[in-house]
Amino acid sequence: MNEKKLIMEFSKILCLKNLPCSSDILARVWGIDKRRVQQLVVEGVIPPPKERGIYDFHACNGAYREYKTKLAEGAGNQETINQKERREKLRADREELRLEIDRKNLVSRGQAVQWLCNHIAIARSALMGYEGRMAPVLAKKDEIEIRDLLRFENRRILGNLSKPIEDEKKKSKKRTSG
Repeated sequence: MNEKKLIMEFSKILCLKNLPCSSDILARVWGIDKRRVQQLVVEGVIPPPKERGIYDFHACNGAYREYKTKLAEGAGNQETINQKERREKLRADREELRLEIDRKNLVSRGQAVQWLCNHIAIARSALMGYEGRMAPVLAKKDEIEIRDLLRFENRRILGNLSKPIEDEKKKSKKRTSG
């Protein structure tokens, strides 16, 4: 008789429209931590409490069931969907980079650094000898000729910097064969 009475009381409680409960009860029913219940509210999975710490059991339970069903189907909440989209975009970006590397449209960081270092070395060597080369030429020139000669020399140096740098192997082959 006690068991029948308990079942009847439980049935009446479940039929209530607004069954108040705490996050502790929701956590126990769902088998999760109390903090996770609060996270679900922040994520918009379950409705927020009506009063401080008092939730509508039926509304929350229905929303949680729907959430778990979507997770099982692979949809998830908005944050999960956003994570999947970001992951997919990163995968697509990586694939695009691989294709660009295969097409030789991109160079590695090491190659770029080497190219820049080579250009800096060429500029340094051209500029280091600049005054030694130009001093004897400019000694007996007037102002206009000096300006023209300096402009010509600057353009020659800059023109050499804009040319592709030959590999060391190619340079050594040219030296030995020529």
